[in-house]
Amino acid sequence: MKYLSFTATVKVKIPVFPLSDYQILLHSKIKELQKTGLGYRRIAHALNQLGYKTPRGHQFLNTHVFSILKKRKLTEERYNLN
Repeated sequence: MKYLSFTATVKVKIPVFPLSDYQILLHSKIKELQKTGLGYRRIAHALNQLGYKTPRGHQFLNTHVFSILKKRKLTEERYNLN
């Protein structure tokens, strides 16, 4: 029995979706609050008290805060945007 063996190289260009100015503002505000020792729930509460809304216009929950930090970290790792 004979086998066919080969190697394939595929190059894919991953599109970079730029962050809006508001998303950048939210991320920096969240990082600022996080540096003061607040957790995700307290950061969400602080953002709501300050009148911030999520990018989709809703009130903040702790999961929104976590998601914003996580997605920014993944984006920085993927595109080396440190």
